Amino acid sequence: MVEIYGEDEILHALKCGIVHYNGAKPWKRSCMNMDIWWFYYRKSPFFNENFCFDFWEDQTFLLERTSLTKRLKMVARYPIDKKQREL
Repeated sequence: MVEIYGEDEILHALKCGIVHYNGAKPWKRSCMNMDIWWFYYRKSPFFNENFCFDFWEDQTFLLERTSLTKRLKMVARYPIDKKQREL
């Protein structure tokens, strides 16, 4: 790893950064805060339009097959912030 990154960069990443994406992988399936990962992925030099389209097409297809009850349970998992409650 030292051949690619300097020792200072490695120490900084170990101290302040996330080295491994912990939890479900947002590029493989839906998960909490996946919108944040996709936001930055679209801005990255690794962005692939076909991969993005295929992923979201698959997610839409899965959602269409999901019952209303299960969809409501999925939505209920996300907290509503104070500003949204006031609307």
